[in-house]
Amino acid sequence: MRAFLRRQLEPLTRDDLFLRVFSLLAGIVIGGIGVAMAVAAASLEFLTWLGWFNLVWWPIAALLVAWGALLVPRCVVPVNSRMARRAEKYLPDAAGLDDGALLLVVFVVPAALLTLLLRLIGVRGQRN
Repeated sequence: MRAFLRRQLEPLTRDDLFLRVFSLLAGIVIGGIGVAMAVAAASLEFLTWLGWFNLVWWPIAALLVAWGALLVPRCVVPVNSRMARRAEKYLPDAAGLDDGALLLVVFVVPAALLTLLLRLIGVRGQRN
């Protein structure tokens, strides 16, 4: 199963349009989780329930929002820009997808389907 997944993901990770769609989906989901954590912790009852864990909760939420904010612009910036290189450095890669079935279902499958749909209507990435 691992060899099958690796064979299917290798061509996708070289496709620029797939990386753009994947970074958009990953940025929205990851940033959305961070925003949801911040909104949930904004109520006074939740803050008292967290107690000392509050010291860990807010930095995690802030880091998730920052990571999402770094990934979302990757879908519109030029390939060789500083922002694109930085986003590719922190983009989740296919190396750890062998055991990450949830990551595969949430990000890679919808991104692959959207990429195929965009290819059918004639949208191309910057790199061929």
